[in-house]
Amino acid sequence: MEHSVKHLRAVLSVARTILMNLADAEEVAQEAVLKPLSNIQGFRGQTRFSTWLIQITVNEARKQTSTERSAVGRAANG
Repeated sequence: MEHSVKHLRAVLSVARTILMNLADAEEVAQEAVLKPLSNIQGFRGQTRFSTWLIQITVNEARKQTSTERSAVGRAANG
């Protein structure tokens, strides 16, 4: 947990850059910081923890944008 909190500013910055929305970025940052807690065995130590955490953030942000696009598409067709 300590490692995740230490990198929170970078995580939030990356999420905000991708999502261009502070509220969504905060939500994604929270998910990205909590995810390593349940999956620490997924960290193999081949990279720095911060690199792993930023990649989790990018993946979560992309998932968010994909979900939003799907919802917009359904609404337009609906």
